[in-house]
Amino acid sequence: MRQYTSRRAEKCLTQNVKSKMILSFILITVTLLSGCQKNSTHSAIEFGTIDVSEIDKIELSGTTGGKDGNYSYTLSDQEKKEFVHLLNQVELGDEVDKNQALSSGAVTYYKLYFQGKDVVTLCPGHYFGVDEKYYEFVNFDELWDEFVTFNSKQDTSQQDKWDCSVTCAETSETNNYVVTYSDKKVFSQTGILTFQNSNNFNIIVHLQIPDEEERTAEIPAGGVSSLYQISQNKACTVGVYADVPENETIKLMVYDGAVADLNSSQEKEQVYFDATVLEVKKKSIKVKCSESFDSGIPVDEEFSVTTNRVESGELPDLNAGDHIRIVFDGIIKESYPLQLGNVFAIYLLDENGNL
Repeated sequence: MRQYTSRRAEKCLTQNVKSKMILSFILITVTLLSGCQKNSTHSAIEFGTIDVSEIDKIELSGTTGGKDGNYSYTLSDQEKKEFVHLLNQVELGDEVDKNQALSSGAVTYYKLYFQGKDVVTLCPGHYFGVDEKYYEFVNFDELWDEFVTFNSKQDTSQQDKWDCSVTCAETSETNNYVVTYSDKKVFSQTGILTFQNSNNFNIIVHLQIPDEEERTAEIPAGGVSSLYQISQNKACTVGVYADVPENETIKLMVYDGAVADLNSSQEKEQVYFDATVLEVKKKSIKVKCSESFDSGIPVDEEFSVTTNRVESGELPDLNAGDHIRIVFDGIIKESYPLQLGNVFAIYLLDENGNL
């Protein structure tokens, strides 16, 4: 009887050991699978650790719904800092199917050139693309308006008119020739840039073209002058000299094209649509299209519109529920949510839909 009891206890002990081994194996397997799944669903790039000093340059490219199609732009040093700061806040989730991501229509790309010669292509949208993979954009609702604002600020390569007016940085003297530079970047598609002096005094325009010698043009008060053989699609910097006191405004308009094309280049296409304000933020408003007219925007489409770059410079006091009319240049960027080109004005409508 004792021997039998001993063998039975030994048998039970053996079974317990086997059960524990199996349970441990299951736990290890589940842990490994969970770890593999976690690693495979997150991007290899850690946005929170990117430092602007690691990046040589950032190129922005994309597609608009306008007649000019594709556009590209190289960010300035200040813009690069702003964009990296925005990237530091991005949170990614699980990897999603590429076809699913592409169907959302995200077509704005940022190409980051790292100093180690690595190049990473980002595609922010409802889903966030990193090279050939796409991920859930966890804080999309929190950051998307910032991306919209940033994209609108950078997308100047398709413009044909720039306000490069400046405030004189310092009074020029006999041995101190002061040029004040505009923070706007100008581009030429035609190979010609035309400068319009809107002041009652003479000015000298200084044009800096990447990898080329600086060009200058003397323009009398109220006059117009053109520079020819401008390299196409290069981000040029415009500076102005004038014999005026410090803090004096120097008005200067720049156009892509010859003097003969000046009047036509000033005529911008304007289209508009009516919408209901859904949400008001610091630099943008979320709206829902209520009347499309000929704008090409679908009725009931919801998207954000930047308010810090309205060309009219005037913006009514807006609240959720207000009915408004938005006037823009007709360019609709093919992204999700959609984005507008240049916004000329935003008007508040009365209860009858009138201005």
